[in-house]
Amino acid sequence: MGMDVYGNEPASDEGKYFRASIWGWPTITTVMEACGHDVPVGWYHNDGEGLGSQESCDRLADMMEAYLSEGILTFAPTCTTLGAQAFNALLDGKLDGLDLPEGAKRVEVGDVKPINVELVYEFITFLRACGGFCIC
Repeated sequence: MGMDVYGNEPASDEGKYFRASIWGWPTITTVMEACGHDVPVGWYHNDGEGLGSQESCDRLADMMEAYLSEGILTFAPTCTTLGAQAFNALLDGKLDGLDLPEGAKRVEVGDVKPINVELVYEFITFLRACGGFCIC
């Protein structure tokens, strides 16, 4: 489960594809919102929405980088309702196929954690080379 983001007209390998888990995507959208970008509701779903041009992606990347450069510690939700259910099912041994972090504990919807700055910078790199994107 996660967000698969595909570049519309990638200029390099970095702009072809970006993936964030259901636990990682809220970190990215939290930074988008914190820097002043109006995140459409469709960006929280895998229904094909995104940005249509490299110019739009560069603006968003600039906004996100400027926000991160301020060094403000931001917290993001750990996951959606579905993400919490899936993670807890993994802990309970009801789902297979994914490795859990060492010391993993049950999560609740709305739990927060510090943003994953490295993941956000990976997304910014994607934005700079994707030529627009869609979230599928």
